[in-house]
Amino acid sequence: ARGKAGEAVAIDLSGEDKARPDHHEAIFQPGPQSLLHEEMKLAKIGKEDVVIDIGCGDGRAVIAAVKAGARKGVGVDIRPELVEL
Repeated sequence: ARGKAGEAVAIDLSGEDKARPDHHEAIFQPGPQSLLHEEMKLAKIGKEDVVIDIGCGDGRAVIAAVKAGARKGVGVDIRPELVEL
């Protein structure tokens, strides 16, 4: 939908576009374990923090956050094979 300058345009993105279907898949590419400690220091994880990792893969960042002192870690992933890890 195209509009003119200064006009409001309403776009409905709730329906599927059969001509251009959405297909996105995140690639699981774990970073080096050695970086997690530095990442937790940079994030200044503390005892009152709850760390939530959406798309956590094998959960290594959430585990590192709890080991670094976070009160709680929550990992969320939709790929069963990664959740099993």
